[in-house]
Amino acid sequence: MSDRPVFTYQTRLRLAPEQVAALDAYANLYGRAQAGPLCQDAGGDSDGRSQV
Repeated sequence: MSDRPVFTYQTRLRLAPEQVAALDAYANLYGRAQAGPLCQDAGGDSDGRSQV
């Protein structure tokens, strides 16, 4: 084991419930926007469902 310190770069945010809700909503929108073109290329719609 090394005697040198180990640094991590994670941040634990202390947020109000309203801030958590806003970040969750943003993450949901971002995920949909990112997955939309990929799902469309695979023959599905923007929600990832197949159009059969």
